[in-house]
Amino acid sequence: MAFGSSVAGINGMIYLSGTELFAANAFTMNIETETYEHRLFGDTWVRNIAGPSKWSGSISGVFDQDDDAQADMVVAQTSVTGLFYPKRSDLTTYYTGSCVFGSTSHTVPGDNVETWTADFVGHSTLTRTGFA
Repeated sequence: MAFGSSVAGINGMIYLSGTELFAANAFTMNIETETYEHRLFGDTWVRNIAGPSKWSGSISGVFDQDDDAQADMVVAQTSVTGLFYPKRSDLTTYYTGSCVFGSTSHTVPGDNVETWTADFVGHSTLTRTGFA
């Protein structure tokens, strides 16, 4: 199995509804296809049929008390168009699609910087562009 070159996450970039999310410092992207078991009389192995796909993820960053963008996304209860770039210097490789934010959290550790996390689910097809 061959692996491409590693990319440091510090070079990522996120746009939501056309606005760069500067307070973000990490994102996850989960892509999943449902499968259904299909059995026939006499089969000794279960067959699996691919169903529809779905996507979800989260964004996290440094908490800024004067910036409620992450909480506003959840409270708005509307879909936003997201552009997720793993590498800021490569604008030809990205994920894009409409998503809805369903939760946000604020973490206040005693020994580190305050952070926030916002979770989203895909509202439409996820497009992957530029990935080999």
